Amino acid sequence: MNLPNLPQEILLLIITELRYANKFGAIAKLCQTCKTVCALVQPELFRQGPQWLIWSDGRVPPYKVDMVTLMRFIEAVVERPELGTFVRKLDMDILFFPRFDSLQNLPFGPRKVSMETLMRAYNHFPADWKQRHLTGNAGIHPLPLFMLLISLTPNLQELGLSYIETGLGGLELLWERDSQGIRRYDYLPNLKKLVIVLEAMSHESLRNLIHLMHLPTLNELSICGADEHDPGCPPFNLLQPESLSITMLDLGASTFTPPPLLRQIVRACKCLKVFCISEAVIDRKCRHASRVKRSNILSILEAHKYSLLKLELNYNECAPNPGDPDWSHYGSFTSFISLKVLQVEQSGLRDVPDLPNSLESLRIVECDRPVYMFLASLLSKSKSDRLSLKYVRISEKWEYHCRDQNWILGIKPTYELDKTAEGKAAMMEACRRLDNLIKKADFSVEVFDCSAWDRYVAEQKTTNGGVVVDNTA
Repeated sequence: MNLPNLPQEILLLIITELRYANKFGAIAKLCQTCKTVCALVQPELFRQGPQWLIWSDGRVPPYKVDMVTLMRFIEAVVERPELGTFVRKLDMDILFFPRFDSLQNLPFGPRKVSMETLMRAYNHFPADWKQRHLTGNAGIHPLPLFMLLISLTPNLQELGLSYIETGLGGLELLWERDSQGIRRYDYLPNLKKLVIVLEAMSHESLRNLIHLMHLPTLNELSICGADEHDPGCPPFNLLQPESLSITMLDLGASTFTPPPLLRQIVRACKCLKVFCISEAVIDRKCRHASRVKRSNILSILEAHKYSLLKLELNYNECAPNPGDPDWSHYGSFTSFISLKVLQVEQSGLRDVPDLPNSLESLRIVECDRPVYMFLASLLSKSKSDRLSLKYVRISEKWEYHCRDQNWILGIKPTYELDKTAEGKAAMMEACRRLDNLIKKADFSVEVFDCSAWDRYVAEQKTTNGGVVVDNTA
């Protein structure tokens, strides 16, 4: 049976096996067979970002990411342009792609596309752009190649750029102006999701990310590592109210000091439905009073209180220092009448009455104190106020040097209680107390990252003769 005629289930099994074996060259070669196979294969081509393993000498990538996969895919699309129409998502980890001295040294696949063919693919690019990025002694950066790939994939809907600290040189065509000075946006006409991952915004060209935020079809924007103090931070202060079509905004590991700047970003969105933010981990000695505080967040989101469906907040690294009580809580969420999903750290949530009745899913993270009273209060509110709550997730705070602390149970760490029979009994008693509360709930409850609770659930399964009885649901 020919490869294109195989059932899709068999093709997917083949692709999955190749992916787990890191055989991305073979996956890329499959793209040259037919449209049907290409449509199934191409999502796997761009999932080869660095997967970190922990070794004694630090973080080490288990395999080296190179440009072979990128070049083989470009080869396929250059030779058969119709294949590019199948591509919906591109993810590129730029940091792990080396420079090359010249185009002649680029690593092509077994069926080498000629230099003439590659340069013909660049024919529609402006001459000055080709002069800057395809010639000279600067070396060939992967972004001009990526720009070519973007031009060959007109139906792209999701774009991810990771570790682009070296700048955006080669991508400036994405936001070029026409003769009247108006931005053209000839590329990425169907882009719906943009994900940017950075460790630092050091290169000034990164300021141009603000132009990509204005793509007319963009719905989801995620910028991880935004720091307004970096020279490459986009000029968010230039954003106009309701100028962005973004409905989902994720500012993970971000650093903003004056509340007006974050407020301006939020107000630039016409209708936010999802908002996620967490502050970057920095030296506590560097903190100062002007940093955005927990108590500022809900007022910043005030303009979208009727449209927000999901909030994910984590300012745990902003835990209050002595004398800074203003950082301790977010305040009341009750004015967010459409809110369905809320994730918040335990120290930022003041009390159960601060939760809106519309809430269906509640995730309490970074828990470092007992949850009995909170859960009991939540049960009471659920019965008296007719909460829409369906799911609660409780996750204990995890720190590398503080494992198995059992903070949510209010008992000593597991390794201490394990030393005596009395300690083990106290551990099980605390778990039964929590279990009794969970059994009374009319919503599902899950507990994570608590070693004593995990042991208790495992023993319950054993006690029931191997039948899985999950008391957390």
